Amino acid sequence: YYCYFQYIHLMIQPNISQKESLLRLVRKYLSEGGHPFLFFIRLKLDETVKETPVSLLSDMRRLYEDGFHSPFLYTAALDLLKEHPEFIQRPDAFLLQVLNFGSRRGILDEDSAVRIAQLAGLEKHYSRMFHRILVRLYETYPRKEILAGVCSMMIKGECRKPEDFHWYETALEEGLSLTRLYEYFLYSLPEDYGKLLPREVLLYFSYSTELDAHSRCVLYSNILAYTQRDSDIYRLYERAIEQFALEQLFAGRINSRLAVIYKHMIYKELIDPQLARALPAVLKSNRITCRDAAMRYVVVRHGELMTEDAYPLQDGTAYVPLFSERDIILFQDSFGNRYLNIRYEKVSAMEAVDELLECCFEVYPDHPVLFVNACYEAMEELNGDNAALLELADQKMKLHPLFRSRLMSAIVRYYKKLADESGDGNRNSSVSYLLCLDKDALTRDERSGVCETLI
Repeated sequence: YYCYFQYIHLMIQPNISQKESLLRLVRKYLSEGGHPFLFFIRLKLDETVKETPVSLLSDMRRLYEDGFHSPFLYTAALDLLKEHPEFIQRPDAFLLQVLNFGSRRGILDEDSAVRIAQLAGLEKHYSRMFHRILVRLYETYPRKEILAGVCSMMIKGECRKPEDFHWYETALEEGLSLTRLYEYFLYSLPEDYGKLLPREVLLYFSYSTELDAHSRCVLYSNILAYTQRDSDIYRLYERAIEQFALEQLFAGRINSRLAVIYKHMIYKELIDPQLARALPAVLKSNRITCRDAAMRYVVVRHGELMTEDAYPLQDGTAYVPLFSERDIILFQDSFGNRYLNIRYEKVSAMEAVDELLECCFEVYPDHPVLFVNACYEAMEELNGDNAALLELADQKMKLHPLFRSRLMSAIVRYYKKLADESGDGNRNSSVSYLLCLDKDALTRDERSGVCETLI
């Protein structure tokens, strides 16, 4: 406190000898680890300090490293950097705090802001604080150089969320040339972008093969949604899109963007037995949205088959193939408990798929769920062909006992009706199947019907 008193006394009654005496005392206390605010008394009284700016900046950095994080220190450092902008180099923790303080208070000039932004391109790693500094500087001085610094830092930090898209879009509009700018423009593209991607982006990716599956999905769905089939961009990408569509389809993947791709690229003439095996699950996919955070899986049980499938919920959403209203939807938590009465929303991923499904069944009639649906249609109007279809289902498929019993009952009724109508006609068509039936699985009326048909 004595030093503070002497300093105030000097401000009121200047005295050279008292000033020299106070400076010696301040230097002594500082060398012994005295209070950091004595540094500012020395800075005010000692004109020779600013003759060695490198040492002065080192002293400030040492105070910061010793735990002195005062805005007075940051202000003094900013004054020094303004006089010596060459000291603005790759920022360490101290310099970042100084620049952060300056950007928040709006006391960095435009030239310093540009110099700071240029350092972003030299940084090897992402810094959240440096990122915030650059954003504030661009809001104050909307220069291309600062925008380039912001985007460069964001790319280093792999910032690819929809809220980051504005920066990459602005960089493209300003004509900036940055490594991987086009990739991050695509990574962060929001769902509601609603127009064709810029031509330079489309041309760039027509020669780039390094995109991941998600990014290609975004790119290709945009092209299909907003270009005509006779456009040069469509022709440039057509082969790649078709190949990608088949890869994703065989992997059983579906989402809103893939649905656009499948709609444009999958047609009847393309369906072979291999594709017909995988395609129905994609065509009948539904987007299930569950807002219960405890749920981890959507489980689908096909009532007619002895199978079930589980689909993981990601951010409360799963794409699940549902072939009929008879499918039972359950939800499973992380402990394996299952629930039936969970509220959810269901939306079909694809529309107008009946023609493709019929083609799939014609090409690959052994698809289990399509076969079951065909059995239901056959039971509604039984004839010789439909009865043969039901017999084939009973013999080839692993059916749920209740559904198998329903099939057998329908077949027995059909052959009994046929026998009644034909009198003593030829019944050989029914004998072989009826003789092979498991009589224990039949009801009393059904056994009676079998006997009447065979007699």
